[in-house]
Amino acid sequence: MPHDHDPHSEQEDPLWSLLAQAPLARPEPWFATRTLALCRTMRLEIEAELVSIRRIWRWAFGGGIGICLAVTILVVQVHSEVAETKQQRKVQEAFEVVASLGSDADSSASATPTSDSSSL
Repeated sequence: MPHDHDPHSEQEDPLWSLLAQAPLARPEPWFATRTLALCRTMRLEIEAELVSIRRIWRWAFGGGIGICLAVTILVVQVHSEVAETKQQRKVQEAFEVVASLGSDADSSASATPTSDSSSL
């Protein structure tokens, strides 16, 4: 059912007559200026916070990369030292093997000529 709207009944309504007597709300003359100034200061504050967050992030990111680089260099250095130590052990063992073979060969070689010379 459509709502019947009678414009004459609104004009006679005491609420409408009271509202008609009320002054219209008008903004202050400097309302727009103050509002824009407030928006600008809020934007500047937010930008200042973002700049400080960016600085912190930059330092944290740079520090993290530096720490990762230092750890990587340390691991590579320790690994190379361990590899050198293992290689030195292998070389030392090889020298010992050659030395033991050489002493056995020398003793058998020196024993053979002595026996040859005694047989002559």
